[in-house]
Amino acid sequence: MTDTSAVGRLASAVLAAAQRAVDRGQWDDASELARQVLDVLPGDPTAQSLLAAVEARGRGALDQGRRYLTVLFSDVVGSTALSERLDPEDYFGVVAAYREAVREVVALHDGHVDQFQGDGVVAYFGFPVAAEDDQVRAVEAGLDIVLAVREAGRRIGVELEARVGVHVGRTVMTNSELGARDRSTAIGFATNVAARIQGLAEPGTVVVSETAVEAISPYFELKLVGARHLRGVSEDVRVFRVFEPRARSTMRDDRLGVLLVGRRDERRRIDDAWRAVRGEGEGEDPRVVLITGEPGIGKSRLARYAMDLARQDGGSVIEINCGRDFRHVGLGAVRRGIEKALELGSTPRSGQTRAALEARGRLFGLAERSVQALEALMGDPAPARPTPELAPDRLREAIIGALQEWVAAEAAVAPVALVVEDLHWADDTAIETLRRLTSQTLPPRLLVLMTARTGEVPKALEHLLAGAVQLDPLTNDAATEMARSFAGGGNELDDAAVEALARRGEGVPLFTEHLVMAAKAHPTQPGQPGDTLPATLEGLLQVRLAASGPGRRVAELAAVIGREFSLELVERVLVELGDGAPLPPAAVASALRDLQRAGLVEPSGEATMRFRHSLVRDVAYELQLRTERPRRHRAVARAIVSLHGPDAAPEGLAHHLEQAGDLEPAASAFLRASEGAAGLAEFDLALEHLHAAGAIIARVEGPAARRLELAHCMQTGSVSAASFSYTRDEAERAYLRAMELCDLIGADEGPDVGLDVQLVAAL
Repeated sequence: MTDTSAVGRLASAVLAAAQRAVDRGQWDDASELARQVLDVLPGDPTAQSLLAAVEARGRGALDQGRRYLTVLFSDVVGSTALSERLDPEDYFGVVAAYREAVREVVALHDGHVDQFQGDGVVAYFGFPVAAEDDQVRAVEAGLDIVLAVREAGRRIGVELEARVGVHVGRTVMTNSELGARDRSTAIGFATNVAARIQGLAEPGTVVVSETAVEAISPYFELKLVGARHLRGVSEDVRVFRVFEPRARSTMRDDRLGVLLVGRRDERRRIDDAWRAVRGEGEGEDPRVVLITGEPGIGKSRLARYAMDLARQDGGSVIEINCGRDFRHVGLGAVRRGIEKALELGSTPRSGQTRAALEARGRLFGLAERSVQALEALMGDPAPARPTPELAPDRLREAIIGALQEWVAAEAAVAPVALVVEDLHWADDTAIETLRRLTSQTLPPRLLVLMTARTGEVPKALEHLLAGAVQLDPLTNDAATEMARSFAGGGNELDDAAVEALARRGEGVPLFTEHLVMAAKAHPTQPGQPGDTLPATLEGLLQVRLAASGPGRRVAELAAVIGREFSLELVERVLVELGDGAPLPPAAVASALRDLQRAGLVEPSGEATMRFRHSLVRDVAYELQLRTERPRRHRAVARAIVSLHGPDAAPEGLAHHLEQAGDLEPAASAFLRASEGAAGLAEFDLALEHLHAAGAIIARVEGPAARRLELAHCMQTGSVSAASFSYTRDEAERAYLRAMELCDLIGADEGPDVGLDVQLVAAL
C-alpha cells in the first residue's frame, strides 16, 4: 500500500488485523475487514489479494469432512451462584470479560473458538489446519485460560475461576445446516467427552483424557486422577490433571530408550564420530553428523543412541530440541537447551539463571562479555551489571559468539555431544550459529549431531548434505524384531499378528509402534491384528496431509483410486465430478508436487505416482465423509471407462462400481474379469473374481438378478471344469443351477433359444 495518509495508515492496521483473523481461521471476520478497506480504498491490491485468499481458504474451511480433532472445553466455576448474586447486567459484564479472556488466549495459541454456550467455551485445535503440536497448544491454552480468567476477574472486582477439559478424537466437520451458523462446527463423541471431563476438574485446573497423554507427556507434568464414569459414555475414561510445563527432552523420553534394531551402518557412523571425539579416529574428521529422514523413521532414536553413548563414556550432552512450540520465540529452542544444560527446569526463578550462567562462566573461563550476552539471551541480566545497550544485529553477533565460546570451552574440559533435533523448525540465529560451527574445524572433543526431515535441511546447512545419513525404512526382519519388542512378553499378540503388524508398518518405526500398541490394547482373533487405524496414528498422518495445502484434496481423490494413480486419471475424475469437484483439474500437477515435497507420494512409473506408505492412503481415504465416497468412486469408474474403455482392468472398475453402489455393472465387471483371467489360465484368480461377483449378485434385486446369476453359473461351470482346483461336481452344480434359472427366466420372459443353446453346449 503506497498511501501514506492517515487513511492509508488506518487501512494498513485493518489489513494487519485481517491477516491475524486468517491465521486464526476466522474467515468471516477477515473477509469483512478486507472489504472495509476496499470500501475506503477501491482497488487496493493488498486488500484484493487478501480477500481472494480469504474467500478461497474460507470455502475450504467450510468443507465437510472427518477430522481427528483436539477439543477444549472451558467454563466458569460457580457461574449459577454468581448469576444469582449479581444484577443481570453486571453478570453479563462478567461473562463478556471471561469470553474475551478465553478468546484472546485461544487465538494466541493458534486455536479456533467454535462457540460460546452460556459461560462455556468450545475451541478446536487442528482446525481449520491441523498441526503437529495441536494437543500441546490446547493444553498450553488451557493453563493460560485459568490464569487469564483469574486476572480478568481481578480487574472487574469479581473472584473468577475457570476449569478446562481437553479430549482428542474423531469428529465430523459440518456446515451451518447443523451448526446454525455460516461456518463449520464439529459433531461427534469427542466434543461431548471434552465437556464431560471438564466437569471433573477442580477450580483453576486443567484435565485431559488419556487420548492426549502420549502427545503431551514430554511437555507437561501429569498426574492420574483415575478412571471415571462419564454420563452417556459406555466405558470409563482415564483422566489426568496437568501441572506445570516441562522441557521436552529426547534424553528423558522413555519411549526412545527401547531396543534400537537394524541401523547397523548408521550406528557405526555415530560410533566412529565418538571415537574421533576421544582422539581415536583416523583420516577425515567424522564429528559432524547430519541425519535426515521422513517423520517417524527413527531420527530421534539415533539421536538418543548418541546421547547414551556420550553419557556412558563420561561425556556431557547439550540437547536442543527445535519445534513449532518455539515458532513465536526467537532462539526459544536454544534457551530451553541452556536451561536443560544448567539443570534449571522449565520455569527458573529470577536470578537463578544468572547465577548458574556466572558459575558456568567461572568454571569454563568464559569471557565476561559472553556471560553478559548469554544473560541477555536468557532474559536475566545482573541489575548491578546491566548488559550494554547493543543494536539488534550486534546483540545477535554477541550471542552467536557466546554460544560458540561456551561449546568450545565445555568441550575443552570433557567430551561433549551437541545434539540439535528438528533443524526444519530452527530459527535463523540458531541456524547461523550451527553454520559457523560446522563450516570450520570443530573444537577438539566435540560431536555435533543434527536431525532434519528429508528435503527440509535449512539452506545455510546444505553443505552438510553430501555426508548426511539418510534413513530409509527398516528391512522386514528388523521391522519384525522391532514389532516384537513393542509387543513385549504378553499374550495379546501371537507371532503371526506381530509379523502382520510389521508388514503393515512397512519399516517405519513410528507407524509400527502405534500399530502394535493399538493391537495390544484391542486384541482380535489369533493371527489377526485387525485393520483399524489407530486414532493417534491417524492424527499424525492427518497433520502431514494438511501441511501439504491443496495437496490434501488431491490425496483424498487419489486414495479413492488406490495406492497407485496417474495424473491423467486424477484430472479426469475431477472432470467427472463436475461442480462438486474439490479443485480444478489444472491444479492437480501443482498439488502433486506439494505432496511429493511433503514425502507423501513418489513416482512409481513414467506417468504414475504412488502413496509412499499405505497408511497415508488409508488416512486420506478416511478423511472423506462416507456419504461422499460413493459419488467419488462412481466418478473414478467413469473416468476409467472414458480414458481406457470398459474392458481395461475390469476388476478395478468392478471395485469402484461396487463402492459406488452400482451393483449390476459391478457384477458384470467382475464376470468380465473372471473371463479374462480364465483366458490366461489363471483359474484361481478367475474363481476369486467369480466369488466377488456372486456376493454382489446376491444383493441385486429384480429381473436382472436372475440373468446375472445365470451368467455367473455359466462362467463358474466353465472355470471349474478347466481348473485343477475344483472337481467335476462343482461344474455340474453350477450348470444344474443354470438350467433352473433358464426355466425361471423362460417362465417370466418367454423361451430364450439362445440361452438353451449355450447351456446344452456347456453340458
